[in-house]
Amino acid sequence: MAQDYDNMGKSLWTDHAEDLSRFVLGEENVEVLEDLDTEQQTVIARQTDITKRIRVNN
Repeated sequence: MAQDYDNMGKSLWTDHAEDLSRFVLGEENVEVLEDLDTEQQTVIARQTDITKRIRVNN
């Protein structure tokens, strides 16, 4: 469900960037100059369930 809100928010900012910027900043003289590239790599760290160090015959 959080993903739905995230997508909805992105859509609103894409479609109404100047109006929302005016509202948030409290300024009338606002111009959206460009969309910035914010693509980021996703890094997922995973751990195995069981990892042990053992000694045999000592």
